[in-house]
Amino acid sequence: MPESSGGRSAARSWKGGVRTGPEDRDEEARLRALAHSDVLPTAPEPALDDIARLAAWLCRAPIALISLVDRDRQWFPGRVGVDGAETDQVVAFCEHTIRGRELFLVPDAFADARFATNPPLNHELRPRFYAGMPLVGPDGHALGALSVIDRVPRQLSDEQKDALAVLARQVVTQLALRRRVAEATRSAAEIEARQHGALGLAEVGRLFSEALDPEVVGQRVADTVRSLLAVESAALYGLDPGSDDLTVLTTSRLPRSRFEWSRVVPRGAGVTGIAVSTCAAVASRGVLADARFPLPPEARRALEQAGDRAMLAVPLIVKDRVIGALALADPPGRTFAAGDVRLAQALADQAALALENARLYADTERRRREAEIMAKLSGAINSTLDLDTILQQVTERARELCESDVALIALRPSGGEGLVLRYWSGAYFRRHASVGIEPGRGIGALVVASGRPFRTDHYAGDPRIRRDFVDMVPDEGPVTLVAVPIRLEAQVDGVLYAYNRSPRPFTDRDEAVLLRLGEHAAVAIQNATLFAREQKARVTAEASEQRFRGLFDGVPVGLLRSTPAGRITDANPTLVQMLGYPDRELLLAVNAMDLYVDPDERARFQALLERDGVIRGFAAQMRRYDGTAIWVEDNIKAVPDAADGVVYYEGSITEITERKLAEQALGESNRRIVTIVESITDAFFALNHEWQFTYLNRQAELWLRRSRTELLGKTMWEEFPQMVGLRFSPEYRRAVSEQIAVSFEEYYPPLQTWFEVHAYPSPDGLSVYFRDITERKRSEEALRQSERQFRQAQKMEAVGQLAGGIAHDFNNLLTVIIGRGEMLLRRPECAGPARHDVELIQKTAERAADLTRQLLAFSRKQMLQPKVLDLNSVVTGMATMLRRLIGEHIDLVMQPGADLGRVKADPAQIEQVIMNLVVNSRDAMPEGGTLSIRTGNAVLDDEFVRGHPGARPGPNVLLGVADTGSGIEAEVQAHIFEPFFTTKEQGKGTGLGLSTVYGIVKQHDGYIAVDSEVGRGTTFTIYLPRVEDAVEPVGGGAGPDGSPRGEETILLVEDEGDVRELAREILEKSGYAVLEAANGPDALRIAARHEGVIHLLLTDVVMPQMSGRELARRLVRKRPEVRVLYTSGYIDENMMRRSVVDQDTALLKKPFSSDALVRRVREVLDGRPPVR
Repeated sequence: MPESSGGRSAARSWKGGVRTGPEDRDEEARLRALAHSDVLPTAPEPALDDIARLAAWLCRAPIALISLVDRDRQWFPGRVGVDGAETDQVVAFCEHTIRGRELFLVPDAFADARFATNPPLNHELRPRFYAGMPLVGPDGHALGALSVIDRVPRQLSDEQKDALAVLARQVVTQLALRRRVAEATRSAAEIEARQHGALGLAEVGRLFSEALDPEVVGQRVADTVRSLLAVESAALYGLDPGSDDLTVLTTSRLPRSRFEWSRVVPRGAGVTGIAVSTCAAVASRGVLADARFPLPPEARRALEQAGDRAMLAVPLIVKDRVIGALALADPPGRTFAAGDVRLAQALADQAALALENARLYADTERRRREAEIMAKLSGAINSTLDLDTILQQVTERARELCESDVALIALRPSGGEGLVLRYWSGAYFRRHASVGIEPGRGIGALVVASGRPFRTDHYAGDPRIRRDFVDMVPDEGPVTLVAVPIRLEAQVDGVLYAYNRSPRPFTDRDEAVLLRLGEHAAVAIQNATLFAREQKARVTAEASEQRFRGLFDGVPVGLLRSTPAGRITDANPTLVQMLGYPDRELLLAVNAMDLYVDPDERARFQALLERDGVIRGFAAQMRRYDGTAIWVEDNIKAVPDAADGVVYYEGSITEITERKLAEQALGESNRRIVTIVESITDAFFALNHEWQFTYLNRQAELWLRRSRTELLGKTMWEEFPQMVGLRFSPEYRRAVSEQIAVSFEEYYPPLQTWFEVHAYPSPDGLSVYFRDITERKRSEEALRQSERQFRQAQKMEAVGQLAGGIAHDFNNLLTVIIGRGEMLLRRPECAGPARHDVELIQKTAERAADLTRQLLAFSRKQMLQPKVLDLNSVVTGMATMLRRLIGEHIDLVMQPGADLGRVKADPAQIEQVIMNLVVNSRDAMPEGGTLSIRTGNAVLDDEFVRGHPGARPGPNVLLGVADTGSGIEAEVQAHIFEPFFTTKEQGKGTGLGLSTVYGIVKQHDGYIAVDSEVGRGTTFTIYLPRVEDAVEPVGGGAGPDGSPRGEETILLVEDEGDVRELAREILEKSGYAVLEAANGPDALRIAARHEGVIHLLLTDVVMPQMSGRELARRLVRKRPEVRVLYTSGYIDENMMRRSVVDQDTALLKKPFSSDALVRRVREVLDGRPPVR
């Protein structure tokens, strides 16, 4: 009995035919080869089933199997006679087969001790006969076996053994082919995925770069990521630097999704929090069951209600800084592949950059707005001392810049210790006006005591806040709050508050804005205080003058007299009080030089006095009795004696401490204003009353393209003389003369720039803010141009519809008039004056027919019969006629293009275009000139198409008609293609010539351009699409003399009764038998009843109930021998979609003459081409 060529391995033990021991090295190599073949696991395949079926048939066996043997299972990709595509049992037959390289044959397993315990293939089958051929791969390893099995003992013939060997090789070939197909499919899928990802990333980059609004960018990020990764829902989270929590910015989800994202995610919690804390992508096939991701209770409850989700989260990182996360959710079980993670990370990187750019843009806009508000506030502070107005503006600007619900200011009352609410914006509690805030009570007290800002995100629950004002909370409902000190010198004299009634927290930026506004409030308070003190000092001085008028002539300043050695001999009470001495005697005991704080100032004062004998306006600091320093202004003179010696010094000393402080504060304020003006994005300059530049910021230098050194001190009108003739000069002068603010927009040609200008008068002259709006103006002009073109197209379409409808009715009427006129002229009794009248009617009808043809051409409802043409041949063929048309006083120059491309057009319509343009040029040159007609090839690129709406890009053939006539004015050019528009005298033009040209060109998918200059001439250039087909011959020559006759039967279908009656009479007089019908259904019924042959269907194209085309289609289907001739002078909307009649379609245009009708009928019946 033959057996397998290989014996059992010593390292493998067997029990019941099932492999139980470890595989040897050969087995491991075989399993690696099987895995490399990429055929497991596999489903049954028809091709392999066919091979198994063939093996069973050749060997006359009921069972055949193709087995692939894995480590623990067998797979049956091809089988016949058994069920099941796999099994976890390893039958000893197959094991013997794959260990050898020859046929393994077991004639009777029951008589073979090796297989006594072999398990059955199923509960009914216990095989006795087995023959197996190993399936040997290219690397020499057996992947499985092709076997035939029977329930009875038997043998195989040599031919059957050879057949099994051949079929085994076929199985190996089939498996190799399957692997190559799978590899190719995977490669194609990977390429497609990479292309999809690349295109997706490119599209994402474009979408993200189109907007700078953070909300818009965020929504685009979420929508795009959800679409590209085909997930149910996506969310974009931002990282709050203060709380370190993730807050949802925006979400995107499919309509069917019930999943809701958590609004706030703590860092390190859930998939999203862990992705942020680890700075790496994190994925889960099911979050609820995944122990790696602890969920907050709220998030877990939401997931349990909506259902578990597979999730992927990637951090948003910019310059090694995490700014948020991108989170994706899908039904549970989805595995996010490595490609998904890479794509999500790439999208997250782009999203992070886009969001960062949007944030920077928003910050810039906020800073610009802040600078603008601060500048206006500074201007208000410097221009008024009305403290109530200024501080009310501060509260309103605080509410605006911080986007808060309420802003308040509380101030320390004069001489008091607490604070009083004085100003508010957005608050409800006017009934709480002037509420007092005592020391130690409320947030205001905390700010006063600490001198630092205070911020809370939970007013009601913040343990730092006492419940002193709890009765006001129900009315106002503050949730988040920030308060900053208003500091005057070293003391906090007020508090600026802002709070929200919603949980929106305040940021560091909000706090910084309030601090700056607090500084402005402090400056305003200081200015008002200084002014009040100055007023008070003035009143005091006046009272002192009245009380001490007799002392030193009542001068209301400190007065003293001293010896040259410095001993004070006299001082008035004002000086005593100024220096803080308890009484006059104590001051008189002090040396005057010792009062000066700075020894250098003291020495300089003494030297000036000794040299000049007088000092005026000497400012220095003096020490008061209590040691504090004050600023004073000295006006001292030497009183000489008779010998020119100095008897004593006397003069006044005025305290200027407040003035000095005010000057310092004003200087600081001015420095702040300059900083603000230099940082704004608007340009700014100031002019004095002589129109000289006194200041420019950096942006003004940039936009005016001149430096400060060039312009400061120079006159505007001399440096920019072109402004005098523009709006700049009158508007600036109006602002100054009327003392009003002016705003306007103007174009400045030297800089080729549009400016938006705001000018404000000031005591020093004029302040001007301006910005470059050139791009905005271009966009507005482009929009206006599009709107004008749209309105013009609508108007032309409406007039075209009207013209087409009129032409349709006229053609039917003219057909009857012309036909009946011809019939009258053929009558013998039509002679003399009557004949002349009929001939005049005929000529008038022909002119009307020409007019209707122009109307149809303009309305683009002509029936076209296009041919492939050479425009050079068309133009050359018309040369003789054109020369007669234009007259001898005009030179005709023909300029045919070399290697001219071909176009597909109706020859008659192209000739009509040339005729109309030539006549137009002739009329523009009554005194003579030159008329040129040229042809050429042209390729219209995208730039040309953008500048010429209606043109189509690609290869074209151009036809140009140019003259040296009078030209066309610009305002007239906008109307030249409108129907019935003419500049000619009454009765010398219909106004349809150029509109007809326009309609024909458009119906041929072409484009017409006009270039004209008054006194120089006009050029019309037509572009027609170029085709590659060969030129088609154009019929010519006259038909034979005499009207042809016939005896055939014609089915005449026409909905207009007069036209139908006329056609019937003409045809019957020519010998034809005529069946007539008013519409399509009647015609079909007549044809069905007619037993004879119908040789020709003569039908109108446009009819109610059924079109001529549909009638012909149905009739020809039943009577294939019938020929068809269409009549029409108009095409409806269905025909408009085709635009032209097929080239091989027989057509008779209305209005037609009797002769034209019978000749065309004869041509169609005889099969001859139409005669043109």
